[in-house]
Amino acid sequence: SRLWVPLLACPAVESTRAHAALLDKPAVTPEEDPQSQLQQGTKIRRENGAPLCASKHGWNHTTGVFALPETGYFGARSEGGDYVICDAGPVGPDYIPGHAHGDIFSFELSLRGHRVIVDSGVCDYVPGETRSYCRSTRAHNTVEIDARDQCEFWGAFRVARRGRAREVVWQPSDEGFHLSAWHDGYRRLGGSPRHERKFTWRGPGGLEIQDRVTASRAVGAVARLHLHWSCQIAKMSPDMVEITYPAGTFTIRFSGDGVLTSEESYCCPEFGKKLPNTALAFSSRGSNIHTSFRIEWQ
Repeated sequence: SRLWVPLLACPAVESTRAHAALLDKPAVTPEEDPQSQLQQGTKIRRENGAPLCASKHGWNHTTGVFALPETGYFGARSEGGDYVICDAGPVGPDYIPGHAHGDIFSFELSLRGHRVIVDSGVCDYVPGETRSYCRSTRAHNTVEIDARDQCEFWGAFRVARRGRAREVVWQPSDEGFHLSAWHDGYRRLGGSPRHERKFTWRGPGGLEIQDRVTASRAVGAVARLHLHWSCQIAKMSPDMVEITYPAGTFTIRFSGDGVLTSEESYCCPEFGKKLPNTALAFSSRGSNIHTSFRIEWQ
């Protein structure tokens, strides 16, 4: 229940851990508007005695931060429909890694009840280009190094060496939370690259993410943000993007020595369905890379 996004769908995070963390799934038709969906979901959860979110003061049905350390999911929800979920856990259970995705330190974001930063989801279980893409690191809102995945994937469900989040630090507060960690998914590459990420949620209005990539040689690093298909780029400069979505606009500001571009991508909101969307890519190169971006809205 703590993982429901405002539109009452499970965020399109890697399936095994998400399904293990959810209690049930209310039936909602796609035609319902976000507010009615939110009201229906709240009613269903309350009738079944299931809380929608956790705060530092205990469980409640509306707002607060939450931590599910055994699954690796952390996040927060506001009264106005802002919601963030961050992944700092294992890519999947060691006893069944076939559903793993290269999504360490990925996240999803909703504003005013509308999803705006999304995971690419799962389209099928058939070996091929689509299955490989949906599992890949480049399909998630995290950092890809040297155009390689955080894990060794092949076939439809095969996984070999895989990354693990290390030294996960969760610090909730009255204003929001800080979440930091690093992972070793790229240590198999030359130079043993290491990716560190820090999330800072300051409540409604701001999310900042800081990335550091270190290695014993120069590597290429790309931080991607996959926009929901309802989002449109209104303005774009070398370090800023203004984006419109059904409830208004939000801005993403990038910092560090990098090049900002947009890429054509696609998202799979449900099995067997692909929708075109846009991904932002901030590309850097070096042996000690420091970059960040801040998402701002009102």
